[in-house]
Amino acid sequence: MDVNCQLLGADDTSYLLWFLRALGIRFVVQLLMTIFSLTMIWVLLRRGKSTHLTAALLLLIPLPLDVTFISEFDGFIASMQVIALSGASPTPEELAAGGSMSLAAILTGMCFALPGFLLAITLLVIRALTHDAEPRDQRAQ
Repeated sequence: MDVNCQLLGADDTSYLLWFLRALGIRFVVQLLMTIFSLTMIWVLLRRGKSTHLTAALLLLIPLPLDVTFISEFDGFIASMQVIALSGASPTPEELAAGGSMSLAAILTGMCFALPGFLLAITLLVIRALTHDAEPRDQRAQ
């Protein structure tokens, strides 16, 4: 099996190291956007009802995924620039490496966006089931 890996040009780095190398600084940006998004979702949903709650949630929940798409396009553009500027024609291995490194950003973005969706759904359901509505007498006044 080691002979096959050497023939294919695979090195001995782990999947985690490859993943971090593929993402680079984009990983830090995605992580910061995820922390910001989760914090703001928590604050908005714990604060109570607001007329702008739905708009804020629609902006905040997919925020990590939006940053991911920017990272993906940046990765694809970078890999295409390397192909365009190289003198020789690229091998299929080099093409696959560039594409897979760009797709790693999408995978992390989806994993980072999922907790935001789950947090928003859970808190909205809890708030809907436990939140007391105003009595009808107070609404009429």
